[in-house]
Amino acid sequence: MRTTSLAYFAALPLVLVGCGVFSSGTADADGPAPLAEPTAAEPVAPPLEGTPAADELTEKFGLFVAPTGTAEGEGTRERPLGSVSQAIAKGKEVHKRVYVCAGAFREVVTLERGVPVVGGLDCSTWKPTGGKTKIEAPSSPAMVAKGIDIRTRVEGFEVIAPDGTSGTASSIALHAETSPGLFIARSKLVAGKGHDGASGSNGVQLTLGAAANGGAGVDASSSPSWVLLQPFPHRAGEAGGVGECIGEANHDGEPGGVGGKGGTYTCQAQNLGGGGIVYRWATYHASTNGVPKSGARGAAGADGESATAIGALSVNGYTPANGSAGTNGAPGKGGSGGAGGSMSTTFCSQETVGFGATGAGGGAGGCPGLAGTAGEGGGASIGALVIASGGLTFDATEIEAHDGGNGGKGSFGSSATDGGAPGVKKGTGTGAGAGGAGGRSGVSGSGAGGPSFGVAHTEGVPVFTNGARAKAGRAGSGVAAETITDAHRDVKTLAGSADGIANDDYAF
Repeated sequence: MRTTSLAYFAALPLVLVGCGVFSSGTADADGPAPLAEPTAAEPVAPPLEGTPAADELTEKFGLFVAPTGTAEGEGTRERPLGSVSQAIAKGKEVHKRVYVCAGAFREVVTLERGVPVVGGLDCSTWKPTGGKTKIEAPSSPAMVAKGIDIRTRVEGFEVIAPDGTSGTASSIALHAETSPGLFIARSKLVAGKGHDGASGSNGVQLTLGAAANGGAGVDASSSPSWVLLQPFPHRAGEAGGVGECIGEANHDGEPGGVGGKGGTYTCQAQNLGGGGIVYRWATYHASTNGVPKSGARGAAGADGESATAIGALSVNGYTPANGSAGTNGAPGKGGSGGAGGSMSTTFCSQETVGFGATGAGGGAGGCPGLAGTAGEGGGASIGALVIASGGLTFDATEIEAHDGGNGGKGSFGSSATDGGAPGVKKGTGTGAGAGGAGGRSGVSGSGAGGPSFGVAHTEGVPVFTNGARAKAGRAGSGVAAETITDAHRDVKTLAGSADGIANDDYAF
């Protein structure tokens, strides 16, 4: 049986030199950060530096895992466990390696410090086949490593992350954080496609209620003398329009102004001299409404912005670059009511009282345009996301990303409406003002395309040896700029958003 003391491995140099397509040898100018010493507890199996020999593929050194195994398995060749992550967690407790036979496992694999994991073994003989064990993860990231600061070998796996979804937009095969000791050999890491960002939706289209127009004025008239009461009554002006906006609450336009009261007149005697008396209309009261004017248009909503760069990479993965939302327009202002009118001075009889024309009602303010939602950024496709893990090594390992997700288109928002019409003037009454239109809605921006990275790393450079390589897919597309004229004749421009980027080896 081949065994080697722990002290021997601690003395081995940790920098591997190979012919990878990226950096090989040192992680930076000063070399990779030194790995931590193994813990004081002596493991049952010594550290693994290469493919284990046949006499090491036994229960003395490892726990065994097979697709036909169970959670109640003992981890032996006869009664294997059924989960790779379960075996790794148990291997950490008992200081053993994990041996996995060929086949497919649907799980996310969480690696542990100092627990080597070897896949691609024959499920009958438990000998190396040169093949790989498939990890078909149900969620992303498919393989996770954190705090692996001593040499920990993972060999013989094909790790496949699922495509991004609306809940998890990015697909990441390996997410390694503070793990300079991780050594992945003879494996393949495959990320799925980034999810396309959802497009925004327009705001609710409001409609102005039927009562928005102002009431029409009433012409001058006279009445029998029994109405001659003190004080002489005015005839009320006409009601302004009511700005009810149908579709969503709390956006009603301002009511229209009430029309002015009509002047009130009485028939008074006029002595012509010589005993002659005639009766004429004489003013008693008159309306005091001002000059009619149309209501002002509601203020326009602010425009949101389209994403001009890709999103952010961090220890939490990739955050897509969404567009920002615009704001709603403001309701329109009501038009003023018209002024009441007078009666012409004419002969009359003692038995009557006259009323001047009433002012027409003003139109109600129109409904605003409502902003829609912004477009979302596309998700990323990342073969390996490596954080603060300079010296992490990929040996004879392929890393593949697929396409980044496309950005989602923003929205123009709904259209404003015109205000209510003024009431029709009558007689000597003056015209009223129309209601102002609602304010234009702000546009909501589009999301950026998602990136595609073979390897994305920060705070240290991973090492590639023995032909290891990383390959990006296609970057997701942004959204082209577009200008429209909406149903209220408002011209709106939705700015274009940025395309994603694609890079085999991306430092951030």
